[in-house]
Amino acid sequence: MLMQEADLAAAPITVSDDRREAVDFTVPFMNFGTDILMKKPRSANNGTTPSPPLPVIASISDLARQTVIKYGVVRDGRTADFFRKSQDPAYKQMWNEMSANSDYGTVPSTDVGVV
Repeated sequence: MLMQEADLAAAPITVSDDRREAVDFTVPFMNFGTDILMKKPRSANNGTTPSPPLPVIASISDLARQTVIKYGVVRDGRTADFFRKSQDPAYKQMWNEMSANSDYGTVPSTDVGVV
């Protein structure tokens, strides 16, 4: 419910189409992007069987095409919303993968996802 009690608000908020319907935004003075956070692979394996090499990830398409590295998003975050609504084939493929894997594909918070 909109209370219409504020004349101005300064907050770290992402501009979205839904939010634009309710409020007027100024030109943003800071912009944030989406980055990929990835653990470094472990190199020690007790001198036994060599670990298979991880795929090289240089783009979002590389990540979408591979099936070895697991990835996910914060369940109710803006990034999840982006993937859910995207019409880009790679992003749609990634969203299908993430939403089908509740163990890691969508997590309730960043703290849960970064283990």
